[in-house]
Amino acid sequence: MTGDDHDKRSALLTSRDIAALNRAREVLKRLEDTAWRRSLEHYDPFAQVTAWDLGRLSGAATAAEDALFHVLSTARANCGVKMTDTQLRGAERTREDERQRPEPLSETPPADRTAAPDVQHSPRDSRVASTARARGPMRAV
Repeated sequence: MTGDDHDKRSALLTSRDIAALNRAREVLKRLEDTAWRRSLEHYDPFAQVTAWDLGRLSGAATAAEDALFHVLSTARANCGVKMTDTQLRGAERTREDERQRPEPLSETPPADRTAAPDVQHSPRDSRVASTARARGPMRAV
């Protein structure tokens, strides 16, 4: 065995391994979603596969997906495996996060800062203020 072979075999996770684990996570997520949806639509308690069974399958798929994420995050955080955020979170989750990201703020100047802010007070705030006024000014002892 040459030095290059030893280095390849001694790597804990390669990018191919990470990609395979992320594909497995995507399959598990799809299985979890499908089983959960079917369990909600399934009303026959005497069927060979009941809603309870589908719910348990959904839970098992979720646990397996979480375990794979835990393996990847532990390898990255504790074992020095070089991994990008995209590799850690999975390509599908990264795309979802990008879709949910808020729009950047415009570059227009802010409104007049000297105007009083439009603040809404709760009824409790006015009670606290009226109680303080009723007691009078604070006195030093």
